[in-house]
Amino acid sequence: VGGGGGCCCVLWYAYVAVADPAAQARRHRELCARLRLRGRVRVAHEGINATVAGAPADVDVYCAAVREHPLFGGADLKRSASALGAAELFDAPEAAVKVVRELVSSDGGFRGLSP
Repeated sequence: VGGGGGCCCVLWYAYVAVADPAAQARRHRELCARLRLRGRVRVAHEGINATVAGAPADVDVYCAAVREHPLFGGADLKRSASALGAAELFDAPEAAVKVVRELVSSDGGFRGLSP
């Protein structure tokens, strides 16, 4: 999944109440590392947003893990094939998984709304 050879990419998000974003970030960091996926995962109290890429079989395992999770089982995972390898799609050698204050920056707007 390094240079060339093609890969599979999956993009998804879920606006759901995440009680422990740090625990979800840890879960996705470990899953992405085990599956050698590259990309970006952002987790907040309001939900999760992820774009990861890797070998098709590894992306299949990642998608199954997402669908099996009670919070994210209803998420619409958008998959696509790429002629590029994951290294060409994402510079970092591993997925960047971060806990963020909000998934989409609103500069403090939308206060009082729940996911």
